[in-house]
Amino acid sequence: QLRNRAFLVSHDGLTIQFGYEKRGGSPALFSVESKQLELKPSGKEPLTAPIQSAPGIQISDWDQHYDPKLNGQPLKLRERFEAICYAIAPGGESFVLGTWWYLYLFDKAGNEKWHVPIPGTARCANISGDGRFAVVALNDGTIRWYRMHDGKEILSFFPSVDRKRWVLWTPS
Repeated sequence: QLRNRAFLVSHDGLTIQFGYEKRGGSPALFSVESKQLELKPSGKEPLTAPIQSAPGIQISDWDQHYDPKLNGQPLKLRERFEAICYAIAPGGESFVLGTWWYLYLFDKAGNEKWHVPIPGTARCANISGDGRFAVVALNDGTIRWYRMHDGKEILSFFPSVDRKRWVLWTPS
């Protein structure tokens, strides 16, 4: 199981670091642009962990709870599923919240901007430094990219457990 601090993303969102084992163990780096999977990454890539705090945004009761809160006030979720992960956008104006079967985008006042069904449970979420993509690791072993402005899924990546093969595809 990935943990947020081990799920790293580049500024443009096109390079990710994830772990093949629990808590980010056996880290690997994947670049969408070069189509390269690197085991035991060198750490030379400038990657960042998800932003988990920002002025005016305090997320609580989110880790496997049904009633996550923003600044002490319950968030309005469309379906009653446990919240599993979140990431705050650079600049602190919005955040994504991953649950079982849904990904949400809320503004810093707690207003839903969009929600989209996802094909599993969101285990980790991160947002690219340029704010264009929410990158989400799911319990089905995939990592998926969603456009921040509308929640549209644009790319999916599946790294095989053999640590050699992988598949990258678009929804079309």
